[in-house]
Amino acid sequence: TEGTVERFVGTPGMTGIGKHLARELDLRTGTRLLPAERDGTGWRLRDDAGNDLGRFDAVISSAPPAQTAELLAAVPGWAERIAA
Repeated sequence: TEGTVERFVGTPGMTGIGKHLARELDLRTGTRLLPAERDGTGWRLRDDAGNDLGRFDAVISSAPPAQTAELLAAVPGWAERIAA
């Protein structure tokens, strides 16, 4: 119905949602990223060693606000809003 909002609760914790969505992805943890760069209509990601991790249509961050603001520093206005 119009105006209906879906809500999801992860089990056994909220990380369950991300783990479910990422089950078939090439997921890499423990990787520190440089700020994301706009690349046409997508995003270019590099790790802190300068390795190109690829071009992506979207970036999703579940990091704490300070880290997310740093990652998305190239997006006008977002870093400030996230940090606040």
